[in-house]
Amino acid sequence: MNKKNLGADQFLIVNYFVSKKDTELAQGSRTLDPISQNLTKTFNSNVYIKNIPSEVTEEELRKKFTFAEDAKIISLKLNTSIKKINEYEVKSQYAYIMYDTVGNAQKAIQRFDQQYLFGGSKPITVEMWVTKEEKEQERKRREDRQTKQLISALFG
Repeated sequence: MNKKNLGADQFLIVNYFVSKKDTELAQGSRTLDPISQNLTKTFNSNVYIKNIPSEVTEEELRKKFTFAEDAKIISLKLNTSIKKINEYEVKSQYAYIMYDTVGNAQKAIQRFDQQYLFGGSKPITVEMWVTKEEKEQERKRREDRQTKQLISALFG
């Protein structure tokens, strides 16, 4: 149920119970409170994979992405989308994998991003999962940087 999409860009976040005492102790220090620490860990340990060949099963994906004994997959969701291009239907798959640690998610990205897996005709893309809001913010930052560079080049 964690990170279940409730619609309208809202997600259900399931978290550990944290006592009032623990929260107060964390607020007095420079570290994040326990709930924020867990949210950061949860969101940063998720990867998004696209360009998965249509014949690949969830079991095959799980075996491939459990690349080491210590790389534990907490959850894996394989989705299929069908797009109509002219009179043809194009079937593609994508997946979300949540690892037990941020380090394992980063290792999966380094190991599998832009690799031709499962005999596919395109390399798969493996990246950190980010929310739509984060993607939009990053797009705006890129546009702002490009605008500043253009202005600087023109009026230097």
